[in-house]
Amino acid sequence: LKEGDTIVIVDDVLSTGGTLKAVLKSLRDMNINVKTVVIALDKGRVAEDIEKEMGIPIYSLIHVDVRDEQIIINRK
Repeated sequence: LKEGDTIVIVDDVLSTGGTLKAVLKSLRDMNINVKTVVIALDKGRVAEDIEKEMGIPIYSLIHVDVRDEQIIINRK
């Protein structure tokens, strides 16, 4: 990657978002434009917070929530 590049990030799982935020901040510091992030499985429902904080759209194929000891799968 070089300064001025535009990329899309594709990842398998988003849980807490810590790693994704660190990567996005590092890429921003390198002047690399992240157009969007695509996640296969969103476990933590933190995508919206990261979108707002970083200003980058995040799309996920499946959302998984755990409520009252039940796993709830929501497909988009």
